[in-house]
Amino acid sequence: MTTTTMTSTKHKGARHKNTRGGTASKRPVPTRSKSTYQAGLSVETDPFRHRQMMIAEAAYYKAQERGFDPGHEVADWLGAEHDLQSRQGLE
Repeated sequence: MTTTTMTSTKHKGARHKNTRGGTASKRPVPTRSKSTYQAGLSVETDPFRHRQMMIAEAAYYKAQERGFDPGHEVADWLGAEHDLQSRQGLE
């Protein structure tokens, strides 16, 4: 009979150590249940996801206008959110 001990339990995929000199095997990582997006909601049927996609696209164009200089991603996103809210009259 082979005895196994854990070498680490703090993170997924911790390796098991075979105390009889065998090779280490990787513990299987548990799978997650389906999210709402995997369950069939799309950009067209989920208003939150649709809004996020609109903001992401607007933020991309803001970044493109400034030449994709790094370090301004948050400002691009927040500016895109503000622009979207202004167009929709949500301010």
